[in-house]
Order: sequence, then C-alpha cells, then structure tokens
Amino acid sequence: MVPVSPELISPRSQRVAAARRLGRRNVRGKERLFLAEGPQAVREAAGHGDTLVELFATVEAAERYADIVGAARAAGARIHLASEDVIADISTTVTPRGW
Repeated sequence: MVPVSPELISPRSQRVAAARRLGRRNVRGKERLFLAEGPQAVREAAGHGDTLVELFATVEAAERYADIVGAARAAGARIHLASEDVIADISTTVTPRGW
C-alpha cells in the first residue's frame, strides 16, 4: 500500500481556520453548520443525506474507519486528511480521536 500523507498540515490554513470558528456558538448559528466529533456522530451524519458537508480525519482514522469515509463520500462530503495537530486544533473535545 502506498503511504498517504495528510493534505492539511497547518492549523493556519483557511480551511482549518473556518472549521475552528465553528467552535463558537454565534458562528455555528450564522453559518448553520456545526462540528460532529467522533466515529459515531460522523457515521450518523453521513447516513442523513446532505447533512455531512466535510470530513476531517487523520490518515490513520480514515484507514481505521474506511466504511465511514466511504459513506461520507457517498453522501457528497468533501474529505480532508489532516495531521494530528490540525485535528487537535479543530477539535472541541479534550481527547480528539482523529476526526
């Protein structure tokens, strides 16, 4: 298998900054978007049509949860492979699990 590298490696990128802003309630309300963290929440969002817009995952998580990534793709979500630092920067949970 060919090694895959994360495409998002800088917490300073515009895409990461936009996702990070969703941690603020007023931004979530204005954008009408929110962050779903963890495999179960992402799996459920992927199963509801166009609910899932983007998926941020580490390479390891994308491999471990290939079924969820496939469901997200099928739902039309953009998939972003990100470094652990980027996931930690976006995450609102204390111990993010690669999503």
